[in-house]
Amino acid sequence: MTTSPPGGSKPPFERKILADQPGILGAQWWQEGLKDVDSEERRRALGQLLVAGGIVTAAVAVPVAVVSAMNDGDETRRPAMAIQQQKGWDFGADGAALSLPEASGPLPPAAALASLVADLAPALPAHRPYYSGALFSVLSPVSQDRDVVAGQQRLATVMHPIETASMREAQQRGTALAGLLTNISPGLALIVDLPGLDAVAFAAGTCALLEPVFAFDNWPHPRGVVPSHLALAAVLHHRERLMAAAPARRGSPPPVFVLDRNRLAAFTDPRAQFDNRYLARVPGTAGLKALGIDTVLYVAPGGSEATELDDLNEAFVAWQAAGITVQMALAAEFTPDSSGTYYWGGSSSTHGAFHARYPFTHGFVGAATNPPGIGGVAQWRPAPRTTQFHRSVADPVIAGGAAADFGTMPVVVASSGLVMAAAYGHRYRSRSSWFRFHFHGG
Repeated sequence: MTTSPPGGSKPPFERKILADQPGILGAQWWQEGLKDVDSEERRRALGQLLVAGGIVTAAVAVPVAVVSAMNDGDETRRPAMAIQQQKGWDFGADGAALSLPEASGPLPPAAALASLVADLAPALPAHRPYYSGALFSVLSPVSQDRDVVAGQQRLATVMHPIETASMREAQQRGTALAGLLTNISPGLALIVDLPGLDAVAFAAGTCALLEPVFAFDNWPHPRGVVPSHLALAAVLHHRERLMAAAPARRGSPPPVFVLDRNRLAAFTDPRAQFDNRYLARVPGTAGLKALGIDTVLYVAPGGSEATELDDLNEAFVAWQAAGITVQMALAAEFTPDSSGTYYWGGSSSTHGAFHARYPFTHGFVGAATNPPGIGGVAQWRPAPRTTQFHRSVADPVIAGGAAADFGTMPVVVASSGLVMAAAYGHRYRSRSSWFRFHFHGG
């Protein structure tokens, strides 16, 4: 399916639909011409330019003819992650660095990083179509391109596991919610939509009972508008816990779809930011029904963020129209009592009232206190609203206008199709950046 901006002009990218088998609503951005521009072609193209310029010595001096050829390059947009996969995760960073909190431990060994995508994949085959290990693959890219490998080595020197105060709180909130779901009805699915590092920790709190299905569909970048490196660092911290829980779960555990709420972060400065935004990967209606899901509990942060993000609205409305109950719970409603134990409503006396607000749990309510001001979102149901996103039967589609360039990166491309440099804004960042070539020989 192709997305066209207003006026019918040619779209800057093409979206390949992931069919609804058994019903996924998700997609991968891809530029057809990008697949064929590998490192060998880049070296051949550069060699042709050098020959055309009359270079006869090993000490490279770029001649006027080569400069002229490079100046024929045009600016276009390519899918951000596709460019990173070809040119390196930090392509166009210009020396900018990732910012990480203090390490909670050492980086796992290289072998563990290389197997991270497989290690965190759902054990249940039925859940695997909705898993995206894209973020985890940045630590073990399959490309043999020297720029990509060098970028991976740079990333390995700065990445490390983290555990922040908000992560510790999110994990305890997840554990508290999981404790309420021990007698759940068959057919429940959770969607945890919190900032990436907290979403990982919340999922780690539920993983003894529920099966995490991660859907982190981008790569980090030093100038990235989505700080996905924080989610990656959180995964590195919880990696062993998540892996150990998988074989201990019994039967067919319900899925908990883990989303990074920062995926639609505000993109305000195209001259300085790298647009690594992406859309949520969630099942379609047919997919949920194939999984036997009849109730979805959506976990949002709380406060002013007690709503679903725009890229989920139409999916939620469609699920509800198909007879699937969609309810919301707030992570912020799980708070500690005086002993530090987390409960819904902040007390063991209010904890059981969760079952009255969310009856799919079939829990024992007893004389539980109904906490004032807590649990009001249990009455929430999704309602149609106007967003920049539109979902078809099988695929989320970006509308025109401001969203036409969503998740893409401006690059300078030669007439041969060779990507020559990163460009930010509507004009090239600097023509001098075109000439930062690395000669590998051969």
